[in-house]
Amino acid sequence: MKILHTISFLLFLLPITLSGQINGTVIDNSTGNPIQFANVFLQGKPIGATTDIKGVFEIKTTTINEIIIASAIGYDSQQLKIDSGTIIIRLIPRIYELAGVTVKPRRNKTQITIGTYNKNKIHDYFACGGYPWIVTKYFNHMEEYRSTPYLKQIKILTSANSQDSVIFNLRLLSIKEDGSPGFDLLKNNLIVRALSGVNKNTTVDLSPYNLTFPETGLIVAVEWLIIDQNKTDWKYKLQYLPQFGSITMVGESKTWNYLGGKWIRTTLMPPT
Repeated sequence: MKILHTISFLLFLLPITLSGQINGTVIDNSTGNPIQFANVFLQGKPIGATTDIKGVFEIKTTTINEIIIASAIGYDSQQLKIDSGTIIIRLIPRIYELAGVTVKPRRNKTQITIGTYNKNKIHDYFACGGYPWIVTKYFNHMEEYRSTPYLKQIKILTSANSQDSVIFNLRLLSIKEDGSPGFDLLKNNLIVRALSGVNKNTTVDLSPYNLTFPETGLIVAVEWLIIDQNKTDWKYKLQYLPQFGSITMVGESKTWNYLGGKWIRTTLMPPT
């Protein structure tokens, strides 16, 4: 009897765990225009996709009644319950209150460099196996930044050994009072082409934006885009490029990852 009960239980669970395919479009709620490079997630699961230039995405493994979350720079995140195989997600443009971000006329050409690293000593990399996520690096505000407040450029260690043009989204985020990521300092996607090759310093020019370093600190975030041009086979496994070099330091409690539609605090430790 125990064996029969077990078999019955598994058969009862089977119909509600069968997977299917979801096709969807992410659009601007105000204009109806498609939103490209929006990342779409299944809540709490390592499954997701990125919209193409027409705002279209496809998720091959999902079930009815799961929660889907869409996120894009310049818009409030939206979540809804899946009730059919085709859905439209309407994102509402975000109203920005840029407290703590100042634009001033430039008075001098003095420059300082922060967060320096020796790329030859970095052997750990963040990778993406097909699930759109975000990794971050926190930078604290220092007194000397007051005399050189402008963000001129950012260098990111990338590996993209591919013949195709590999791109990713760069985000600059403010800090909330609780230390979590706040609003985007840029109102639109900053799509960056990673340099081709291993251990490359991909440099992003920020001078056109006239952004000053926020006194509450700055979070630099890199976001993978799950699109065909970033796809590659790496050690017989599907992966989306680029890989990002990681610097691990004890107790970086203000480092965050974006997974499953929410920010998760991480405390990095040095490799043993």
